[in-house]
Amino acid sequence: RLRAGDHEIIVRETRHWDDAGGESMEKGSPDHLLVRYRYQFKNLLRYGLTAEKDAGEPFGKGGFDFYSAHVFARHIGHIEAVALGDFTVNLGQGLVQWQGLAFKKSGDIVAIKRQGPVLQPYGSSGETGFERGVGATLQQGRFQATAYWSRLKRDGNVVADSVGSGWVSSLPASGLHRSAAERADRKAVIQTDAGANLRLLLKDGQVGLTVVAGRLSKALKPGPEPYHRFDLQGRQWLNAGVDYSYTIANMHVFGEAAFNRDGDGAVVSGLLLSVDPRLDVAFLGRRIGVRYRAMSGDAFTESVTPGNESGAYVGVAVRPSAAWRVEGYVDVYASKGLRFRVNGPSRGTDCLLQATHTPLRGTELYLRYRVERKDGNGDGPAPVPAVVPHLRQTIRLQAVCPLSPVVTLKCRTELAWYDKRSAGGEAGFLGFAEAAVKPPGKFSGNARLQYFETGGYETRLFTYESDVPGGALIPAFSGKGFRYYVNFGVDLTRKLGVDLRFARTVFNEGRGAEIIGGEGVAARRTEAKIQAHYTFQGF
Repeated sequence: RLRAGDHEIIVRETRHWDDAGGESMEKGSPDHLLVRYRYQFKNLLRYGLTAEKDAGEPFGKGGFDFYSAHVFARHIGHIEAVALGDFTVNLGQGLVQWQGLAFKKSGDIVAIKRQGPVLQPYGSSGETGFERGVGATLQQGRFQATAYWSRLKRDGNVVADSVGSGWVSSLPASGLHRSAAERADRKAVIQTDAGANLRLLLKDGQVGLTVVAGRLSKALKPGPEPYHRFDLQGRQWLNAGVDYSYTIANMHVFGEAAFNRDGDGAVVSGLLLSVDPRLDVAFLGRRIGVRYRAMSGDAFTESVTPGNESGAYVGVAVRPSAAWRVEGYVDVYASKGLRFRVNGPSRGTDCLLQATHTPLRGTELYLRYRVERKDGNGDGPAPVPAVVPHLRQTIRLQAVCPLSPVVTLKCRTELAWYDKRSAGGEAGFLGFAEAAVKPPGKFSGNARLQYFETGGYETRLFTYESDVPGGALIPAFSGKGFRYYVNFGVDLTRKLGVDLRFARTVFNEGRGAEIIGGEGVAARRTEAKIQAHYTFQGF
């Protein structure tokens, strides 16, 4: 385990130009720096260290702004897994706690179930969404038990009181400490967590019981807005739940029921059914109380965190032939309580239909239509705006085609429409063409040219962008302008490689110009990135 694994060292520097920095860039370096070391032997042993500094953050006495380290091992006698340092905890269907990768509604219609090991090592540069301490999973026969303890300093917006101890109005998750105000929030509150999970492993399923409790060093008191009434408050919280999953022939059922310290409950239950080799169906229902909250919950819901929602989801995937796949879903949901920008009970409907054609290997063409109708505040003159329907539609056409064994072309066109009763509508457009080149040998690269034009923030459009290895970008575009980027990678030796990225957004008008260059003035945002990665085996 200690000698036969793979070592990896990554050093990355990113610099931005033309951004609106203001106070945030006055004292800090404009560079974003990342240094990461990892060791891995199969899935039996992993350890690593990550150091990161965001653009605009100064080097302090401790050097980098954020450090993360972990040691993680599996299959040591009856110890199924043991974690030291930073790790994530993933339980049930996310009503109590889920910190790992999890998807909500997407083009993968039947990917609605949360699944994965309870403990996972954490090696990302994100400064929230993990535990820092010790955790272990023991297994004896059909029984599996997990326990963990964590103590993590995290950011908090501190509000002083007459005594001097104060409280926190929110817990920022951006990890940015560029300005004096942001640095004042840095590590202002200590979060202590502890949890336990007991699981019975059956031949075709499992049943688990979970209890998670936490405490903050300063009381959490959200703002006075009515929608904050049932948010997490105070210093302590407690959540407990029971989860299950079972397979019967071609049917798989799963779910979780949970409650918090206030006694409010939440239920998520799903079904995956393979009706035929060409037909898959997915069902999921949820009923989450108005007062239910979980500090690290991430269930399959419309909202970001589980709470104040009831709904039903139905998804269908049909494969009429080897070259065709048709997928779609309908999700209907409602909230009894208030939400951000929603001053009353609300409801919504989300529908998606996608047809994918793959006539040849490596060639793919798909057409997607999505329509969302959800209630939100209107623009009326009343002191409390009335709740009115908001309608958003998008249609996307994308094609991926290999022009040769070396060159692959990808093109996308996407349109968006937004309408809010009592206010005018918006429309948006995004289109790009991208070419990826992978010749035999040491070189690879890709380039994209994109144009976007939207009527405002409500018709913003998202698109995934290729990045250096280990990086990921899904930016949102609003306003009007062009964007282009080029990625280039070369293996200098069998162990050492270098990757370069250059990207620029040029705004002609709209949101970007207002922020950076003023009305009617072309504005630019430029990014350059260089990364070196060195891998070797043993010492």
